[in-house]
Amino acid sequence: MKKIKVDNIINIVNDVLLVVISLLMLYPIFYIFIASVSDPVKFSQSTARQEFILWPQGWYLEGFNEHFANMDVWRSYGNTIIYTIVGTLLALFFSITCAYVLSRRGLKFIKYFNIVVVLTMWLKPGMIAQYEQIRAYGMKGNAIGILLPFAFTAYNVILLRTYFASIPTDIDESAQIDGASHFRILTSIYIPASVPGITTVGLFYAIDRWNGYFWAETLLG
Repeated sequence: MKKIKVDNIINIVNDVLLVVISLLMLYPIFYIFIASVSDPVKFSQSTARQEFILWPQGWYLEGFNEHFANMDVWRSYGNTIIYTIVGTLLALFFSITCAYVLSRRGLKFIKYFNIVVVLTMWLKPGMIAQYEQIRAYGMKGNAIGILLPFAFTAYNVILLRTYFASIPTDIDESAQIDGASHFRILTSIYIPASVPGITTVGLFYAIDRWNGYFWAETLLG
């Protein structure tokens, strides 16, 4: 009974700490929302007095109206969504196919192929060299320059390769004996068995594309 009570107390303390930490992490986001809907004068007065603000200081929604009336904003969000979706799908296609090849145990020179992929994580070209390469291939100023040069990363390929390599070889061999092609093996066995890994890598790519404003501004600006 004493052990059960101690465990309950520990669980309650953990829950309270998690709630407090979560509120501390969410407050900056809530603060931005308060600042966006508050009256500028009243909000400036409150911040000048160094008050702890928990609710809007008056209501002022003209900023939202001006923001949503600006067509450049909608165009920018539209481009961001398109680049995120298309870039993520393209990156997943290249990553899955590359990881499948690297996970093939009987492939000749597969060890050297894996070494080459790993080396790209350490021997990265500089930003200027990457920019000059994109410009030299005529990809500057169009969507291809945003999508293709950053199609996939070696780290995510290695993650997927690890998932694919964990699939039992018996299933793979049975499919080959039944006459299944590599495309059929990939789509019917490897991808369904690696949904958690593919989902994780897809989220990595989606976040990277959504936040990738630097190269978009550099190549399209």
